[in-house]
Amino acid sequence: MAITTIPVTGRQDLEASTDAFRSVLFPICTSSGLPVTGWSSGDALTVQVWRGDDQEQLDDTGLNAAWSDAPNGIVKIYSDGTHSLSSASYQWRCLATTGGLTYEIVRGNYAVLHAPGSISNTIPASQRPYTTIDDLRTIAPWIEQARSEFDQAGFLEQQIAARQWFDQIVIRSWSNRNGTVMGSYNTQFWGTPYELSPQWLTDVIATGKGIQITPAIKRACAAYACSLICVSQLSVKDDSSGYRRKAAEFRNAAASLVASMTVRIKSSSAATTYDSYINTNVSVRN
Repeated sequence: MAITTIPVTGRQDLEASTDAFRSVLFPICTSSGLPVTGWSSGDALTVQVWRGDDQEQLDDTGLNAAWSDAPNGIVKIYSDGTHSLSSASYQWRCLATTGGLTYEIVRGNYAVLHAPGSISNTIPASQRPYTTIDDLRTIAPWIEQARSEFDQAGFLEQQIAARQWFDQIVIRSWSNRNGTVMGSYNTQFWGTPYELSPQWLTDVIATGKGIQITPAIKRACAAYACSLICVSQLSVKDDSSGYRRKAAEFRNAAASLVASMTVRIKSSSAATTYDSYINTNVSVRN
């Protein structure tokens, strides 16, 4: 039996997540919305998923298709919850072959959502933030309104990035008062000399307890984290201009705090007191 007419490519956006079964019934239709009937359960259905543009087809996507009611042209599109895709938005389409001809019956976005994984919740000492969500709320009580499904709880990623930003400022601000250790950006012929930061300082900071965390440091890191959160909200639309202004304000506040700061540090990983200091007020490093 032949199909009644040529189908048009429909549109269906899908979502999937690990270990969760999802399905949707899709009727094959004409451009006028009338059903295309006369299909057979033996007609082949093929699902393809790719990253977009003309990228190659992906394997192990977890997306499948089967006939729910072949004679009436109703297809069941389902995700079985098993896939090797990272959380992102992909393109997908379904092809139906009958009478020696292949038709694209539906296409759309395929959003793979975040789900619990196997990554440990323990944060290494070298990445552990100097702030908490309470520090962010102190300077921006509304900040959690900017949270998306892709942000970790308490904006953990942005807080980690703020700690790394501050650590690098401290490391680059180090000055050897007892003799300069020099390096060069180009050692083949000549180059601009620069002062090398010692490995002991990097090691001390990596312990997570090498810097004496003061309210000023917390506030600087919180402001920098808030600027990253606001930047993530920017879009081409005018209604994101408020976030653009806030991002600039928070970044300037963080830079201003760091520009006039004395940071007390431990002189070694085994030290129990903060017996050394580094001034970050030579220049604003942002």
